[in-house]
Amino acid sequence: MSAAPKSANWENCRAEFEPDGGLVDLIAPGTTAAHWEEFWAGLRSGPFDLRVCRDNAPIPVPETAEWCLREQNTACVYASVLAGNVTANCHFFGGDLELDIDPREVLNEAELNSVLSLMRLVAAAVRLPVLATPEGGGAERAFLRVLPEGRAEFLSP
Repeated sequence: MSAAPKSANWENCRAEFEPDGGLVDLIAPGTTAAHWEEFWAGLRSGPFDLRVCRDNAPIPVPETAEWCLREQNTACVYASVLAGNVTANCHFFGGDLELDIDPREVLNEAELNSVLSLMRLVAAAVRLPVLATPEGGGAERAFLRVLPEGRAEFLSP
């Protein structure tokens, strides 16, 4: 029987944010089109600065995630969420919800707390766990999980 996950904190998470040339993905496995809209509504009404670009030119924040997902057929659309000193980018690839962050921006407890705040907002909006994993690692390599009720857990590797 495996031990229960530990509460996430800077001491047990810090090594996972050591830069290795890759990004850290924040993912919500099992998301649907409805979850994408809930995610987008949460970001639009949340406390974070939200910026959207189409072919690298800033545009007004679209009303729906569906517009961003559909627009990907003809242009590069992405959103940047500024959570404290950490920027999370969403590229609207469709499928499971994913944002990426540069681990070089997560250098201390305050910046980890910014990441956790964003993960809590997303988890609450979509009512699914949000995982932090090495770039392209998938759920099986997750080192951090935030549950919809807000509990943040460190998942021992």
